[in-house]
Formats: sequence, structure tokens, C-alpha cells
Amino acid sequence: MLFRKLKFIPTLVDICKRILICPKQEFKHLGKVIEQSIKIFHLFCTLRENRNYMLQTNRIMPLVDLLNWIMNRPTQIFFGISFLPQLFSLITVHMKHKTPFECIQSKEYLIEILICSALMGKIKNKFAVINYPLAMDMSQMNGQVPMFLLKSISFIEALTQIISNDARFRPAYERNAKLGEHYLFVIQNTEMFGVIQMITTLLLTHSEQFKSSCNSAESEINTTKVMPQTFLSLAIVSVKVLNNIIRIDVKFVQELFIKSEVMQDQLFHLFHYLLVYTHENYDKCEDTKELLHETLMLIGYYCLLNEGTQQILHRGENTIL
Repeated sequence: MLFRKLKFIPTLVDICKRILICPKQEFKHLGKVIEQSIKIFHLFCTLRENRNYMLQTNRIMPLVDLLNWIMNRPTQIFFGISFLPQLFSLITVHMKHKTPFECIQSKEYLIEILICSALMGKIKNKFAVINYPLAMDMSQMNGQVPMFLLKSISFIEALTQIISNDARFRPAYERNAKLGEHYLFVIQNTEMFGVIQMITTLLLTHSEQFKSSCNSAESEINTTKVMPQTFLSLAIVSVKVLNNIIRIDVKFVQELFIKSEVMQDQLFHLFHYLLVYTHENYDKCEDTKELLHETLMLIGYYCLLNEGTQQILHRGENTIL
């Protein structure tokens, strides 16, 4: 309450806005100030009424602009911005916030901005960085997924959960008649926000047990290895995102899968890996059980009333079924 009365929050918002017009030589110093500002925002927004204030006064929008600006930076600068994960987390908290009636319109506007601002395409492009070992050497991370991946995928999960929220009140095979076509356009244009490519690359390509040099016996042994907790958390949230997306419009998303041979291959191998992994490690932790549950849900949506996607699961000698 004191922060609001002293107009301290608007001052912090103005500081965050300055990054848009900041000369390059001042960016480092301003970045340190913004980092502290984001920490203060986090503390401020732990209270429900303060989150209402941020939404009602549109104070959250300059933070979205800041996020868009950061996502436009070159890779080396981008991964050097230490407050980026906190910024993702801050916006995610406001998306998940249960808003009172007077704040509903402000929250809906926030969702529209996030979808229509090309932010999702920028996130997809950053996900693609993990395809380049020189930019991000996964072998030197000691099993730790960058905080950017964890926070950004949680951000997408919150966004897609809100959009697909009406699925609880309609049959899974029906689409939301009130949903604008621009939502489906963004899903198609970003190839589901690049989540499939990101998680498939992370779990299969950059895991030692999936290198082509391994023989079949070694691969069988290595599939029982427990993946790091950060990888496991990322896998769970990624599958939740895919479930949220397909719940928005099952038929539309199924057609995207059928039209793209690349996504077909990625999903087939992802399904196979997740089923084998969760079977081998089912009793080792509760997160593995949750991952299996979400994977089975995704396979169910993937095959629902569609012969084309059902046939894809019959591929190869060892079919998914």
C-alpha cells in the first residue's frame, strides 16, 4: 500500500521504459538498475491486491514491452541478461492471477497483447538456439537446463492454459467457437511455439544415450538412466503445453501434425522416448508418474477420431502401440 501511495511503482515502470531509448554505452548500467527493479516488482506482486493494481493500471504492459525488446537482442547479449527469467516469472504470475470482475478486461487485453505482439515467434527462435552447440554447449551444463528454458516454457504453459480453459466445459473434439482465428494463426505460424522441436532436441539429440554411435545394447541400458530434475520438469511442462494447444482445437492441430513430416518424426520419437523412460523409471519419483500421465493424455488427443494420426503410431517395427 505504501509503495502505491508514494508512486514508487510508476517510477520503477518508467525506469524499465528507458531501455527502449537507452544508448548502447549506458545499457550495462541501466541493466543493473532494471534488475533490481524487477526484484522489487516480484516482492510487490506477492500480494493479490498489488497484482490487481498492476493489471488495472496497465503497469504490466511496459514489462511486456521490455520482454519484447529483450527477445530482439542478439544471442550473446540475450543470454547475458540475468533478470530475464525473473521477468518471465513476473508476467506469468499475472497471467495465473485470479482476477476480480473489475480486472477481467485488463487481463484479457494482456493475453491478446502477448499473442499478437510476435512475442511467441521470438521465443520459438530463441528455442532454436539449443540446436547449436557452439551457442549453448549442453554437455558443459552438468544437467542444468538454462533458467530461460524453464521460465519461458512455464510462461507458455500459463498462456495456453488460459486460452484452452473452456475445454473443461465442452467435448474434446469441438473447438471454441469464440476463439479468434489469430490464435490458430500464431499456433500454426510458430509451429506450436517451437515447443516440439525444443523438447525433442533437448531430450534426444543432446543426451549421450541417444547418440548414433551407441549400439542397441548400450542404448537399452542407457534408457534407464534418470534424467536430471531440471530436464524432467521441462519435459512435464512442455507436454502440458502441447496438451493445452491441442485442446484449443483438436482437428486443427491434428491437421498440422499430418501436414508436417518433420513434426510427425519428432513426435513419434518423443512419444517413444517418454513411454520407455517413464516405464523404466515409474517408481523412482512422482514427477515421472506425472510425465507418463501427461504423455498418455497427449497421445489420446493426438489420435482422437483421426485415422491419419492413428496410422502414424503404427510406423516402424516397434510401433508406439
